[in-house]
Amino acid sequence: MKPHSIESLIQKTLQAKHLEEVLETDNIDRSYRKLVRLLHPDVCKLKGATEALAHLNQLRANYLKGRTIEDDAAKVVLHGKEVIFKGNARLNKLSLQHYRQLYNSADAATLHFRSYLPVSMSREEEDLRAKFKHRSVSLAGQQLPSQHVRWILSRLLEFCAWLTQAGYVHAGIQPESVWIVPETHGIVIGSFYHMCPIGFPQQTVSASYRHWYPEVVFTHKRAEPYIDIELCKRLACYLLGSKAGNATALHGKCHPAFINFLSDTHRDTYQCYDDYRKMIRNNFERQFYKLSI
Repeated sequence: MKPHSIESLIQKTLQAKHLEEVLETDNIDRSYRKLVRLLHPDVCKLKGATEALAHLNQLRANYLKGRTIEDDAAKVVLHGKEVIFKGNARLNKLSLQHYRQLYNSADAATLHFRSYLPVSMSREEEDLRAKFKHRSVSLAGQQLPSQHVRWILSRLLEFCAWLTQAGYVHAGIQPESVWIVPETHGIVIGSFYHMCPIGFPQQTVSASYRHWYPEVVFTHKRAEPYIDIELCKRLACYLLGSKAGNATALHGKCHPAFINFLSDTHRDTYQCYDDYRKMIRNNFERQFYKLSI
């Protein structure tokens, strides 16, 4: 490799926040060894090479350690493009079953909405392993600027409209079940424990986010698209800083039209998505906001 190319690689490595920014994650061990050979001080005498190698090793250590969060089933370990759900074998089996129902759907829109799902899911004893196409970031514990919450909510409502068309209610849209792809402004729904056919008895809800569900869940006990709409709005409020998912607490902190939308009642996923897009067009400029996270 030419010196100027190695210099660029050194700078790229020094500036990287995640291992996937400098290594090919299809074979991360091989990519890591290749880069180490280029940057090792016995081989490379260019300025910054030693610091870049040390930073690379720290990024790798962080990647291998992963990040652990808790969801309804148990522990979820995040490794860049891979997520491992550890713990409840019954829920993991159910999540895999529901994922396959969506991914293999004969619906014409499925080809588009597969990008909202993991590339693959498989069981390994009691664990469930999901693989994503791109580096994805869990929304658990996140608070984001309004301009990013707006595109996340748009993707979520579009996903819910597709679910309605496919005949399902997710019933578990919460911070621990949604990942975002910062570079492309995409989302990935990663777990499907509570999914249920529309009109059927809703068997389970998230205990951690019980207060996010509309009261109709506990009175009618039926899976209705209205459930997903409310969960999406609550998640948007969470990301805006209201951990209780309460839009009222956000008055004065966000655009009034956005807060009013989050406070309004919508029962039809298609109408809700249309109303949301109209609100966005009428109140905000069309612009791509870069997200570094």
